[in-house]
Amino acid sequence: GFYRHVLPYFADPDVAFVQGPESFRNRDQNFVTRAASFERDTFFGLLHRAYFGLGLPIVVGAHTTFRADVFRDLGGAYPVHLTEDYLIMLRLRALGRRGVFVDQVLAVGELPSTWSAYLGQQLRWASGGLDLLLRYFPQVWPAYSGKERFFTFLLLNYYAWGAFFL
Repeated sequence: GFYRHVLPYFADPDVAFVQGPESFRNRDQNFVTRAASFERDTFFGLLHRAYFGLGLPIVVGAHTTFRADVFRDLGGAYPVHLTEDYLIMLRLRALGRRGVFVDQVLAVGELPSTWSAYLGQQLRWASGGLDLLLRYFPQVWPAYSGKERFFTFLLLNYYAWGAFFL
């Protein structure tokens, strides 16, 4: 059923990717999964909808389908990075390639169920976002509009703020 919902968007040749929200089967497993689900619901419920409404859909590795030629445009390889999904998003935006956010659960995953797994994931995403902000964002900055610069800057700091508050 996943591809029956996703593939029709690619009839538009301007669609480079289709992003679906994350949903989780283990939300009620324990306190950590319940807390993590609230954070993920905010990210996918509020941020993804808002960014898509702004014309800036977010790429997240989970539940994303890419048009095949996207990787040719990016140099022929899937990049290796702590947050390779955001790196792809940065580069696609710089190339003027756009995507679609489908606000419908198409696949189900699992949340980290221990504090060490959850914190490790958050710190990995925070450090990856900051690395992108400092090393890669300056490379694509000239190709971005003012709106793209502002909202991408905020997005790349999203997990860092959580780590700072912790």
